[in-house]
Amino acid sequence: MEKSIIHYFLTYLSQTPERIALICQEQRYCYQALGNAVQTAVNHLQSLQLKQGDVCVVALDNSPGFAALYLAAAELGLLLAPVAGSSSTEILNTAIDSTAAKALIGETRVVQAYLRDATLANDSTPVLTWPLKTDDLFRHPPLALTLGNHKQQLPLDYILTMTSGSTGHPKPIVLSQGSKVARSFAGAKDLYRLGEGEVVLVASPMYHSLAQRLTLLPLMTGGTAVILPQFSPKVWLETVSKHRVSFTLAVSSHLEQLVNLVEGYDLTSLRCLVSSSSLLRDEVKKRCLEVFQCDFHECYGASEVGIVTNLTAEDAKTHLSTVGKALPYVDLKIVDEQKQEVATGHVGEIIVKTDTAFSRYYKQPEATAQSVVDGYFYTGDLGWVDQSGFLYLSGRKKDTIIVGGTNVYPQDIETVITQVPGIKEVAVIGIDDAYFGEAILAVLVTDEVWNLREVKQACFNQLADYQQPMAFEVVESLPRNAMNKLLKHELKKQFQNYDATAALRNLLAKK
Repeated sequence: MEKSIIHYFLTYLSQTPERIALICQEQRYCYQALGNAVQTAVNHLQSLQLKQGDVCVVALDNSPGFAALYLAAAELGLLLAPVAGSSSTEILNTAIDSTAAKALIGETRVVQAYLRDATLANDSTPVLTWPLKTDDLFRHPPLALTLGNHKQQLPLDYILTMTSGSTGHPKPIVLSQGSKVARSFAGAKDLYRLGEGEVVLVASPMYHSLAQRLTLLPLMTGGTAVILPQFSPKVWLETVSKHRVSFTLAVSSHLEQLVNLVEGYDLTSLRCLVSSSSLLRDEVKKRCLEVFQCDFHECYGASEVGIVTNLTAEDAKTHLSTVGKALPYVDLKIVDEQKQEVATGHVGEIIVKTDTAFSRYYKQPEATAQSVVDGYFYTGDLGWVDQSGFLYLSGRKKDTIIVGGTNVYPQDIETVITQVPGIKEVAVIGIDDAYFGEAILAVLVTDEVWNLREVKQACFNQLADYQQPMAFEVVESLPRNAMNKLLKHELKKQFQNYDATAALRNLLAKK
């Protein structure tokens, strides 16, 4: 039978009670102290009459108390639906409605704002400030621990990841305790060669699955989780150096900020570093391989299925622009619109079958049936696989632009434009157009010194005629979420009435 998260934690609590389990803002908490905090949290949750299977929407900032809540929920068999600690009342109410939550647990400011907005607050859902702040949790007199007494049959629903895709309508992803355990351990020994006693850095928001994995992994393997309240490059580097961090999965955009700042910091403790969340630009990947003198990896995955592929530092020497090969336990295929597998080298939708897949979308059987067919999850990502089995990403299926009946993949254009001096970021989107059906608009973030003529020349030299952007616009920044993923649907809203082919039509009219 599968073992629960709390089982693994209690194993190390009993064997190494004085070992440091958590570090946050210079405070250190041993396994015994964390066990006591978890028991305190369990007692409080039980006093609220919450029972196994109940959903709690959680709006907390990164903290040791959040880690204790994750373990307490695992003990009681509760489902946590974490959202950003800065979430608005509208977002909270949407999360509560879509999950039929029995409680909202949040920071004081979040709960107070929610209760003030009586027109939006859900009267049927108990709302409470999480009263177990770090001081209360970890300085409480020692308790008689009763953890591990609950007889739970796994897989037991545990986390609802609140993803909304491009529509804004929530599709809560159900992850069981069994799935979380599998994801934490999958590849940890064989892929990343992790052992007991790892010091793991948690630098992304703890409501996200990436940080959840980084928090739970060390606590289930006798290691230490080092929690940053929020990311900054300087603090990240100082923390790795001071606390001798040995492993982390880093958001790719964080690495872009870190690679040019590492000089002067002792990062020799870092044995393994993994880039996650979105594709690294080739020049950043090269720089990472140069400056991080450790086992470097890049991975591709999705919240619904976990990590799918892995690119090692050795493979990056010959396949830099890929995200690596499918993991041994992953069955990956590329299919066309008819769900038929395409030939090697052809672009299609990436579908995945894996032991680390999600259970379902919460109370959305139709959405689940549309996304999972014959055991394969349809990612909505486009890509192609070469003869050696390396996966190349081509963007999102919904972002494909159809120009005069021809498919255009934005990433092909973005790759060309980002290589032009002075271009910091670019997002290529399709705009409704009466002339072409869709027109290509390139939205740029630039340095002070840049040249539009150079951008156009690069496109002319390296792209086909149907791939040429019809218009260019410069903005101060691109819309991104908390994990720094680009939100193209927000960008499309911003330019929904934009006329991208006006100049071309005027030119044709003069002929």
